[in-house]
Amino acid sequence: MPDSDAELRNVAESAVSLSNKINYIAIELQKARTMADKSIEGDVGRLNTALSEVARLNRLVTIAQAKGQDASALIDARQATIDGISDIVPIKEVQRDNGMISLFTKGGATLIDGLKPAKIEFSSAGTVSYQMSNSGGQLSTLTVDGVALTQAQMNMFKGGGLAANFNIRDNLAPQYQQQLDTLAKNLYDRLSDPSVDDTLALGEAGLFTDAQSALDTHSTLGFANRIAVNNAIIPDGGGELWRIRDGMHATQSGPPGEGGRILNILDAISTPKYSTGSGTSGALKSLFSSVSDLQSFVANNRVKSEASEAHDATYASTIKSSLLAHGVDSDKEMETLLQLERSYAANAKVIQAVNDMLDSILRIS
Repeated sequence: MPDSDAELRNVAESAVSLSNKINYIAIELQKARTMADKSIEGDVGRLNTALSEVARLNRLVTIAQAKGQDASALIDARQATIDGISDIVPIKEVQRDNGMISLFTKGGATLIDGLKPAKIEFSSAGTVSYQMSNSGGQLSTLTVDGVALTQAQMNMFKGGGLAANFNIRDNLAPQYQQQLDTLAKNLYDRLSDPSVDDTLALGEAGLFTDAQSALDTHSTLGFANRIAVNNAIIPDGGGELWRIRDGMHATQSGPPGEGGRILNILDAISTPKYSTGSGTSGALKSLFSSVSDLQSFVANNRVKSEASEAHDATYASTIKSSLLAHGVDSDKEMETLLQLERSYAANAKVIQAVNDMLDSILRIS
């Protein structure tokens, strides 16, 4: 029904909804990167505080043992602090002389050796945008005792919550951004082809635009954040709905029943083509297939992550149960203590009765 304004409006509104959804997902990716960057800052702050506390307790344990005092409470407090560090980065604990310990990451970085904790620093970017990357110098890695770590040296801190946040910021979210940009460009390219809309010149924007301009093919990074429906078809943007039927650059409305360009749009969306950047070796896919593939990729990664999380939680629970099995059963010990207390009270009564009897005998004699 190319002559129906209501149907043309549905097309325009659906296009706007699609571009807005792509924009929303891209913005959420930047939020995830920003949250990861801030979490890194928080992890580094907690790590420095914990290392300082371990150094303080190392000193107190040494002093207590030198004086022949019981340092058990201090050692327990130190171990609790170390457990908190292991959530941030996996560590190895090495016993030193005089009750002190040293801590190293499993990757080999020194966190504390005796009484001297390492000074770990990180510069948060505040808000992370799609243009920002570590390789570009806009995002920071860790600095240990004044020396900035390279990407290779960052492997010394792999395996914990700190590394996970770096992975989100520098790898996972940018990977999804690239795939979303590719999808947006695929959509743009299909509907800016002059064979679809013969009122367009080669290189001009069609139904979708790069923030109301033509897309610069050399600057596609972040295109998912900028893709927008051409104002030429949006009445509120000064456009006309009939341009969906008659072409983006049509100067006047054509025959109401002309549906050739609309059929071209349908063909452009459904015809299998090579995705931009995939090369001729990639599979031919329709736009629907490309969207479905991206959804499947995200869903599969989510399922894998949830399965990995469940496995790790089960493993942690098993280890905790094993440790508790070799530890002190506080309920049983309390029961034993109460039994001893009752026995002591009974013995005290017996002694008191004997004492009273002796007093009575002494008084009689």
